[in-house]
Amino acid sequence: MPSAIVYLNGRYVPAGEARVSVFDRGLLLGHGVFETMRAYGGGVFRLDEHLARLVHGAENVGILLGGQQSVLRQAIGGVLEANRLTEARIRLTVTAGSSPGEPRFPAPGDPTVVVTADAVEAPTPGAYQRGFRAIVASRARSSQSAIASLKSTSFLENLLARAEAQEKGADEAIILNEQRFVTEGARANVFFVHQERLLTPALECGLLRGITRDAVIELAVEAGIAVEQTWVSLEQMAEAHEAFVTSSVIEVMPIASIDGRPVGDGRPGDVTGVLARAYRELVARELGLDRR
Repeated sequence: MPSAIVYLNGRYVPAGEARVSVFDRGLLLGHGVFETMRAYGGGVFRLDEHLARLVHGAENVGILLGGQQSVLRQAIGGVLEANRLTEARIRLTVTAGSSPGEPRFPAPGDPTVVVTADAVEAPTPGAYQRGFRAIVASRARSSQSAIASLKSTSFLENLLARAEAQEKGADEAIILNEQRFVTEGARANVFFVHQERLLTPALECGLLRGITRDAVIELAVEAGIAVEQTWVSLEQMAEAHEAFVTSSVIEVMPIASIDGRPVGDGRPGDVTGVLARAYRELVARELGLDRR
């Protein structure tokens, strides 16, 4: 159910009454950043990491948020409380604010800050047992893009890849860069098990450094699994024994097929299962939840 109460620039207001200026640079120019987080039992997993990434991304596009982490943290908690949500998908959006006239950089006005929260719509247990069907997106991304490493509100590239996946009856699209190396999924980071190693595209390929991605890498190292952040070729992807994607909302999701061809035997693999369970245990441990 959509958020009934939202946070907008220091106030909690009914969603139907929330308004931003028609001159907002997020609306006109896609000049902004955002974070999508997941709350479990009322606590947000790795909230500090999400806020640090948001502030870093905002500063990279000329939006200054230094020292506002405590305000943002309180806003997130306030929206969860106002909507009586404990299990939730949270969206924190920051734009460069309202600035009529010719665009200037950095933006001269105060930023627009919005927090919404919805009941989380995680995949069903059956989806994790089957795994996602993926395609390789037809449009490539530049590894040199100024926003490839940012969670930018200029999200059209990812949206078009998701639309292509939907049109082809798939759950996810894997985006390549201009050199035909894997970057990430349209809504998640991607991993492959190849020759007893866990491969994930290096940041230099042109992708977002995911919070869940980092956690999974940590867990793999703890489990004694060899991890490489590298340039993953189409050949390596085709030869992978297992594949999975990661994000805050879907956690660790197996990929069963890519472009109609099974990954491995077409079923979720052992390494994926180990890391999926370890991730859930990590969430429970860090948030003090009883997941027995």
